[in-house]
Amino acid sequence: MGRKPDEPPGDTVCFDFNPKPLRVICADDEEPSRELLTGLLGKLGHTVVSFPDGEQALAAIVADPGEFDVLITDNEMGRMNGIDLVREVRKTKFTGKIVVISAYLEDGLREKYRALGVSSSLGKPCSERALLEALKN
Repeated sequence: MGRKPDEPPGDTVCFDFNPKPLRVICADDEEPSRELLTGLLGKLGHTVVSFPDGEQALAAIVADPGEFDVLITDNEMGRMNGIDLVREVRKTKFTGKIVVISAYLEDGLREKYRALGVSSSLGKPCSERALLEALKN
C-alpha cells in the first residue's frame, strides 16, 4: 500500500483511520505495553480499559459483551493466556474485533488464532501503523 501524497514518510500515521471512537479492552501482563497502548489510542479519542491477564479481561467481557468494540490481547500471560481468552470470549456474545499482539507468535499459533476468528496477529513490538491498520473497520 503506497503512501498518500500528503502523508509524511516513515512510521508516521494519519490518525483519521476510524471515524468513531472505539471502546477497547486490552489484556497484557506487561504494564509498559498496556500504558503504551492506552496512551496511543487515548490520544486518538478511543477509550481503553486494560487488564494484566486474560481472566480479568474475560470477566469484564462476560459482564457486558456489548461494552467493547475491540479486544487486544497478548498471547503469553499468567492465569489465562491469549488463546484461552479468545476461546472463552467466543463463547460469549462479544461481536467485536480481536487483535493479538505478542512476541511469541509462530505460524502454528497464528493459525490457531485465525481459526478462532482473530482479525489480526501482530508481532511485538509492533508499529503504530500496523496497530492502526489492524483496528480499521
